[in-house]
Amino acid sequence: MSGKLESAMSSLVELFECYALKDGDRLHLSRREMSNMFHEELGDLIKRSKDPQKTAEILTNMDQNLDGQVDFEEFISMVTKFTMCSFDYFTMDRTVVYTSRCGNPW
Repeated sequence: MSGKLESAMSSLVELFECYALKDGDRLHLSRREMSNMFHEELGDLIKRSKDPQKTAEILTNMDQNLDGQVDFEEFISMVTKFTMCSFDYFTMDRTVVYTSRCGNPW
């Protein structure tokens, strides 16, 4: 039985491949593929963004090596940055006692 992290990693690879294969290159996402993925997979989260300026900056700067496409490493970097600016866990006041999804207060 795989753990949650392994399952999450597998889901990210599968999602990347699913969209990348639409143009025939399984190792890169074209601008069109990225646009489609954002609208289909992240549309609601983008609309609810707590920091629209940061969200726009992340999406604009995805192609870090400026080759006109997004490889898996760039994709994961974008997912990490977008996750950190979109979820309360990373943006909330650290002085507030919070109970995590695992039941542990921090």
